[in-house]
Amino acid sequence: MMWSKQKSPRFEKEKPTNPIGPGYYDLPSVLHEQSVTIPGSDRFQEQPMPETPGPGSYAQGTKASKAKQCKENRPPSRDRNSKQIQSPKQVKGDFLQTKLEEEEHLRREAEGRLLQLTESARQTAAEYAQLRGEHFTLAQTQEKSKIVIADLQAALTAIEEKVPQLESQLVDAEAARAAAAQHKQEAESLRAEVPALRKQLEDSEAAHAAAAKQHAEEVQRLQGEVSQVPELKKQLAEMEAMRRAAAVQHECAEERLQTEVAQVSELQKQLQEAKASTDAIMAEQAEEISTLQATASKVPGLEKNLFDIEAALAAAREESSQVESLQAEVPGLRKQLEDSEAAHAAAAKQHAEEVQRLQGEVSQVSELQQQVKDMEAALEAAAKEQEQESCKSRAEASQVHELTKRLADLEAAGQKAAERHEQDLQKLREEASSSAIEHEGALASLQAEVSQVPLLKERLAEAEATITVQRQAELQAQAAEAELHKKLADAEAKCQSVELEANETEVTQLQEQLAAARAENSALMSDKDQLKKDLEKLKFAEINANMTKNAKERAEAQVRDLKMDLEQWRSKAQSFVRDEDKMKRQEEDVGRLEQEAKDLHQQNAQLLVTFQQFKTEWDLMRAENQSLQETLATYEMNLDRATDHNAQMMGHVNPKQKIRHMVNLKEENKELREQLKKAKQRITQLGVSRKGEGLLEALASFSHRGLGADQLSIPASACPDTPCQSVQGESRTPKRPSTPSRKMSPRRGSPEEEYQVWLADEDRRRQLQDRAVERVQTDFQHFIALIERAVLSGEMSGDSPNPAALLERLRSVVHPAMQGGRVASGTP
Repeated sequence: MMWSKQKSPRFEKEKPTNPIGPGYYDLPSVLHEQSVTIPGSDRFQEQPMPETPGPGSYAQGTKASKAKQCKENRPPSRDRNSKQIQSPKQVKGDFLQTKLEEEEHLRREAEGRLLQLTESARQTAAEYAQLRGEHFTLAQTQEKSKIVIADLQAALTAIEEKVPQLESQLVDAEAARAAAAQHKQEAESLRAEVPALRKQLEDSEAAHAAAAKQHAEEVQRLQGEVSQVPELKKQLAEMEAMRRAAAVQHECAEERLQTEVAQVSELQKQLQEAKASTDAIMAEQAEEISTLQATASKVPGLEKNLFDIEAALAAAREESSQVESLQAEVPGLRKQLEDSEAAHAAAAKQHAEEVQRLQGEVSQVSELQQQVKDMEAALEAAAKEQEQESCKSRAEASQVHELTKRLADLEAAGQKAAERHEQDLQKLREEASSSAIEHEGALASLQAEVSQVPLLKERLAEAEATITVQRQAELQAQAAEAELHKKLADAEAKCQSVELEANETEVTQLQEQLAAARAENSALMSDKDQLKKDLEKLKFAEINANMTKNAKERAEAQVRDLKMDLEQWRSKAQSFVRDEDKMKRQEEDVGRLEQEAKDLHQQNAQLLVTFQQFKTEWDLMRAENQSLQETLATYEMNLDRATDHNAQMMGHVNPKQKIRHMVNLKEENKELREQLKKAKQRITQLGVSRKGEGLLEALASFSHRGLGADQLSIPASACPDTPCQSVQGESRTPKRPSTPSRKMSPRRGSPEEEYQVWLADEDRRRQLQDRAVERVQTDFQHFIALIERAVLSGEMSGDSPNPAALLERLRSVVHPAMQGGRVASGTP
């Protein structure tokens, strides 16, 4: 509640109304708005003139008596009708008495207000102490939060500064990886070309050996033909010149070989330098890895990724430098190989020309054996030189082989370094995860501190409320102080002439109280300033808390992005696993289908054999049935003829006997027709395969057709029986393996996808079981048909088509001894 002059109760109590004149109007009772109220009865009261006139005296000099007699100077409270006039002494005594009473009243009010001010000062001191304690705790928490916020802000700024660098380095690393992959491919192509180069060297060595062998053979042949050579001195000079030219060519070849040897030595030096550089780079990498491991605990996950990428980039650069050096060496080796091949080809061509010339000159050489011997020595020297050249080429090949070995060693060292880099990367990733956990803990602590910010705000509001209350108390104290000042001035002016000595002590006390009130006021002002400073600090803490909240939100956004990436990679892995499971299931289904195809092929083969057998039997039975029908027709014709003949013979003797005979014949015909009908039904029953769940059920259904609905010979079985082997030794279909129960794959992905996969598995299993049941039913019907055919193939009387005979036949087949005993005892 804000303080205002209109709502203050102290102006309402001492506001009198002065009835003056015919009407009523208000006179101002104060000098200004915040001055002490002057009652109306004392406003125009006469006062004795002191030595120095005070603020309440209006009579001056000799005009006092005239002023007293004026109408306007009479006090309003005086009775107009009263005609008693008091003496000046009485008036002065009454005035002093009223002043003393007023001063006493004012002193009491001042003491009461002083007590109130002291009590309010104590309360404000207690509240101030409490606020100081709360401010101390808030200052501590604020300092801690400032430190944490500063650290987080520094880390955040460092991370934000490093993000573009990391992105650029990531792009460079990806480009370096692509270049490294390309260099690796080129290195593999070079490795693939190395065996071809080796093969070319071996071919060239073999060609050189063959050329040397041919040259030796030609030399031997020339030695054999030397005895037949005539005189060739002129041609010898030409041969001398040719030899010199060959020597010059050999010297050139030697120089080329020396240059090649120098190049090989340079290559060896380059390899050694490359090895030393790789060792130095490996040492630098080890130092970098150690430094990375030392600083990994302090750097966020992005810096670790940066170091990993830098290490991979360094490895890729090393590999690329090695590959480039090897690529730079390969053209030199190829050029050397081509030069050596060209030199050997030129030497071979020269040798061929020399051989041709020698062959043309053999017919003319006769007398120069000594010179020919010299020539042979020169040729032997040339052969030795060629052998030396071949040795040098072999040494070059061995050097190339050593270079390839060193290349392989360098590749192995690079692979080992890559493995070490991968291990270091794994360690750095683990350390990154631990640092991420630490950052999450720091974020949790920041969240706790941020959760305390509303409490701090509430305390801040309470402190502001207390400050407002203190301001109101301060304003009231200032108003009371002003009132005390005015009252003190009035009391001093009024009491200077009456009881100056008696009121000095009270004045000093009031001055002390005023000084104490001023001191309290100054203390309250200092407290107010301190609270303002605390308020500014709390506002700064709130700003820091908002900044930490924003940093936390950004970190949470990064964490969400990382989690989304993780979920994407997990979904990809799960899809790969599902595809792998699906491929496995498809492979299993293909294997089962192949097995089913084999089983169906065997089953069809068995059914085909049985069908062919039944077809042949049916053809025989049809032919037999046709012959039986023909014989039956002939028998019927003969019977009709016999009956007609008998009727003609007996018709003229006894008509009654004729009629009875005809009736008997009709009855016999009827019985024969019924028997024929039953035989036909039996034949059709033998040709039709019946369906059933088991052997006993099939027999029961057969007996049901013969006996009736309520006369089943054997009750049907609830489960199918295992069929036994055929009596005639028919080969049954081999037993198929039951459908293996696949274990349910672990649940991955969404429940709907898992349910769809489960439905597909169940549908596939149902189809497999249906096909297996169909094959079993087919085998069972096949087996039943064979059993019926085997059992009913024997002779059965036409008078008993009862299926009990089938059971009896089965018993006779199963127990031949029992059947033999029955036959011996004469039982039917």
